[in-house]
Amino acid sequence: MPKLVGVFNTPPVYATGLAGALAPTGFSLEQVDQPLPWLKRHHGAAVLVGVREMAEFDVVIELKAEDPDSIVVTLLNDESVETVEASLRAGASASVALNARADEVALTLHAALLNRTMLPTLVARTMAGDTRQRTRPESIGDTELSWFRDLAAGKTVNELAGRMGYSEREMYRRLQRVYARIGASGRTDALLRVARWGLLDDLRG
Repeated sequence: MPKLVGVFNTPPVYATGLAGALAPTGFSLEQVDQPLPWLKRHHGAAVLVGVREMAEFDVVIELKAEDPDSIVVTLLNDESVETVEASLRAGASASVALNARADEVALTLHAALLNRTMLPTLVARTMAGDTRQRTRPESIGDTELSWFRDLAAGKTVNELAGRMGYSEREMYRRLQRVYARIGASGRTDALLRVARWGLLDDLRG
């Protein structure tokens, strides 16, 4: 029986073409509009998520938050170290280039189903040996940096929510997404990372 894979956030023509190319490799693809309900209906299946900009990693974060065992592989326009790291921090099992050959996509999916991650060699070597102090990650916007500034100044999440016009619960959700993007385990860890990058000083100045 073919292994089932959902495809989300890609043009229909891409999903159709990939489905035909992957059929001989043992995968059956379906284009999906709502990946979480689809994954719940098809336990053990994988989902490919197209990511063209950093904010779209939120989909991966939400999928993993709702179903930590879900198998999510990102389709990336950019396979830079920063983007691949952001994908893994969001919870993706693996990532592959959007323009990758069908056999590369198939290998990445097979590895993900075996709880393995395939990475481009250069990316893996850089990630393993990179001890540089990072500057501002692309995954954090100006508004999100202002949230860190307010939290570092001692403001509560409720006060932050009031300033932004969100409910406290929605503010918590948005903060958790940002924490996940930068690989932080929570508020304290996130503030430490942002301070280490020198971003709090920049904002205050």
